[in-house]
Amino acid sequence: MIWAVIIIFIAVFFLSLFLSFWKIIVLTVIGSVIGGPIGGVIGFILGLCISQSGKEKARISGTQRNRQNQQYYDGDVTIKWLTPMVHMASYYAKYQGQPWTSQKVNFVKSMFESYCKTEEDYIYLRDTLKQNDHAIQRQIHLILQQQLDYDSKLEVFKLCAQALYLNDLNDQIMQVVLTDLAEKLWLRQQDYQAIINLFKTHHQQDFNGSSYRQQGSSSALNIAYTRLGLSTTATKEEVVKAYRVKIMKCHPDKNPNATAEEKEKLTQQSIELQEAKDLIVRHLERV
Repeated sequence: MIWAVIIIFIAVFFLSLFLSFWKIIVLTVIGSVIGGPIGGVIGFILGLCISQSGKEKARISGTQRNRQNQQYYDGDVTIKWLTPMVHMASYYAKYQGQPWTSQKVNFVKSMFESYCKTEEDYIYLRDTLKQNDHAIQRQIHLILQQQLDYDSKLEVFKLCAQALYLNDLNDQIMQVVLTDLAEKLWLRQQDYQAIINLFKTHHQQDFNGSSYRQQGSSSALNIAYTRLGLSTTATKEEVVKAYRVKIMKCHPDKNPNATAEEKEKLTQQSIELQEAKDLIVRHLERV
């Protein structure tokens, strides 16, 4: 019985060696058959070089794949690669049959327009926004397959929270819906709860600018322009551009060493920037 176990162990050991170094073993044997000891040495060296070359190619390929998957805000990311995020933001913006208003469409569109490089990209984005069935479970599955880094998944969650916040939902419903999403994205409770709490704090101060209206319409506009670093003569295009520049500074990739408290402040700033941009855009559209 003991000898049987020893023989099996030795067989498994040599089999694993063969599977790991089969190129080296095969080339060494072939070299020995053709050229004797010298041929065996040459075959061994050749097999070793081929094995190392294969490992290096695999390493480079894996690195490139990770860079592609993890750079959520990289300029090379295409709108089609971001399709699951577009669907998710759209789904939560019209959660459970809420009206798909122009305000919501513009909000989602503004998040992704900068990734549209051609006219076909813009058409693709518009067509995606027009879809009624966003297949939320499938989109979450696709995002997990993309292997985003943790901060990028947290940013996707924040985007969905902002989209859900556009609806007139109470804090309890928002808590349940966003917690469910966060758990599916494998986020840490302390991180996603901090974001949810921020939106609870802003409840009744939606992106219609009510937090600004408390100070009067004229004063509110001035504050909004100041927050975006613009003069009151800025055009709609300049407002959107300034918003995108400032919102990028709140992204985790731009603040890799930020503490939990600093990340919470960045989330608060992103909400305030969104409110400011929407208030000014609505004002300009009425003029």
